[in-house]
Amino acid sequence: MLEKLKEQMIKDMEAEQEDFLENIANLEQTILEFEKNNNINKYADIAAAVDNVDKKINDCIEQARKYNSNEVLVGKETTDYKQLFGLAKDFQPYSNMWKTARTWFDGHKKWMTQPWE
Repeated sequence: MLEKLKEQMIKDMEAEQEDFLENIANLEQTILEFEKNNNINKYADIAAAVDNVDKKINDCIEQARKYNSNEVLVGKETTDYKQLFGLAKDFQPYSNMWKTARTWFDGHKKWMTQPWE
């Protein structure tokens, strides 16, 4: 009975991982589209989108670690999620740039309108 339960758990995990790989592919497409964002006047909207993508990347990394942990528990070879970590690295410059732009523009408004005290 335990062996059947283990087999079912492995099948369920593999099905989830297939969906997860699709999510990673969608995330990759989203990241590739960030190259098109070049209008600094839309910094607030783009920075909000960056926050969303950063959250998705972090959630995916956490999920990948969970899958790897579960694979070890059932004695299965761990899946290589190198692509996901590469996406995170590739997106970092966009994230830094647009978050910095938001910080600058939001701060600039305050610096120019509030008293020095």
